[in-house]
Amino acid sequence: MNIYIKELKTEYTPELLPFTFNQTGMMYDDSNYILFWEDKGVCGKLGFHVENKIIFLQTCLVNFYDKIIFKKIIKYILKTLRPKAIKCHYSLYNFFNNLYSDHNYSIELPSSFDELLLREDRKKRYNLKRERRILFDMGISFRELSASEFEDAVKIFFAQKRITHNRDWNLEPSEFLKWLNITNIYVLEKDNDFIAFALSDEHFKKVIFEQTAYDTRWKKYSPGSVIYLCFLEKMIEKGYSEVFLGGGAT
Repeated sequence: MNIYIKELKTEYTPELLPFTFNQTGMMYDDSNYILFWEDKGVCGKLGFHVENKIIFLQTCLVNFYDKIIFKKIIKYILKTLRPKAIKCHYSLYNFFNNLYSDHNYSIELPSSFDELLLREDRKKRYNLKRERRILFDMGISFRELSASEFEDAVKIFFAQKRITHNRDWNLEPSEFLKWLNITNIYVLEKDNDFIAFALSDEHFKKVIFEQTAYDTRWKKYSPGSVIYLCFLEKMIEKGYSEVFLGGGAT
């Protein structure tokens, strides 16, 4: 396996590290590094930052779904740079407890949607199905948008997010899509009106559930819960085994 590290002495360019903004949003123009690797015809690169002998890895989940390759890379970093710690943002792997995560969560998906529902108690299962049935009986449907619809849809997503979370990224839709590496957008809609959104990054047999939003005019029908339920069902249909939810406080 061929591995080498290159220090970036120039300002960050998206062409050089196209995935650095994905998930972590970590950006260190003054001391960025790239680790390049190649193994049996498969190659890739990993951005990381070093501060006080602590290495901060970026977007490991997306780029290292192969645990064997991941272990080789971590061993190389430990041997070559000798850090006192490695902090791995948004990774589902922990290399013999050398990586420190930030309360990251994921859902392992079963082979069927019914199996997923069985993880909830009877009352919760009933409420989830009831909420979805009510919305669907009102003519609301769930679907995956085509790429040509993304930018217009994100404008509506922005408006909903400002209301529900007082959040404004101050980005153009195209910038936002690139920043979070959004590959798929799912919606609840009625008469071409978007009721709720689920945005995801689906790469390398892994799914990152990036963002969700809903129209507060429909809040009494729990559109956020319904689209999350529909999203998980869709991921099972697509054959995914795990959905990564990101970080958060316990």
